[in-house]
Amino acid sequence: MAQYRLTLLRLQEMTGTGYGDRDLSYMCHKCGGEVNHNLLRVAKFKKETENLIMRDWPLGGTILSTASGGPDAPMPTEARTHPNTFPNRLVSMALSAKILELINSNYYNKPTMSDVRDLIEAGIKDKNLIKQVNSKSVFESGILRPPERLAIRKMMSRYWENSSIFALELGGAVIRQNVFVEKMYSLDWLHSPAAKETMKRLLEKYQRFIQIMATYPLHVAVPTLDVDLGWHTHQLSPRSYYDYTVSKCKKLIDHDDKMDEDTLNSGFEWTSKTYQKLFNGVYSECTCWYCEGK
Repeated sequence: MAQYRLTLLRLQEMTGTGYGDRDLSYMCHKCGGEVNHNLLRVAKFKKETENLIMRDWPLGGTILSTASGGPDAPMPTEARTHPNTFPNRLVSMALSAKILELINSNYYNKPTMSDVRDLIEAGIKDKNLIKQVNSKSVFESGILRPPERLAIRKMMSRYWENSSIFALELGGAVIRQNVFVEKMYSLDWLHSPAAKETMKRLLEKYQRFIQIMATYPLHVAVPTLDVDLGWHTHQLSPRSYYDYTVSKCKKLIDHDDKMDEDTLNSGFEWTSKTYQKLFNGVYSECTCWYCEGK
């Protein structure tokens, strides 16, 4: 954790105004307005709203089921009521005009994703609008259901801090992996004389880790460094990873690397105790060459 905080401090000391920097700033020669990450995020959402209306392309985060992690296509009879697609219906049927107006020729207007959030929050408070979006003949109350609220949060998470063209902000993802890569490099397991035994124990430990997540789906399981190496490596074979996690855990397991430090600490403590209870073994051990070769 100390190394993680040091990396964050180093990043905070870095300044710049290029696309890969936090303080992106570029003056448009055509309109005179400033292009920054806030504007790019709203522009991304606006463009995907246009694709939703014109091409029926769903917004990010509205395809995969929160329960299974896989695609969840609604039946034809559910098209106007399915919780996963609620954000698409809300934006296309009720909010599209206001969203498309967020970016205009007035360069003094500096929209952010907070403006998008405010439009959505105002929309979901309108009972008559919810009746219209969800087919009023089915839900007369006009009250948003919990799965629909979850769908809104999941959709917004794809855009909130993401100004790239991808579903994940790749620059941030690379930076978050920096600590992990440095640790792997310093251990240099590939050249360890005990590499085969290390990998053998790693595979067993990784399988047990997946078993813990399958047994306690409502808890946050945090991997040790060796388990995390197995986890990362497994995901390099997407089909195999999908089949394995779905067969063991009844859902696709997402490797979430954006947890806060408190969640990681409490999760790691719980995982260590659970591992000891289930397998009568020590979860976190030293992985240097000397200890691995014992």
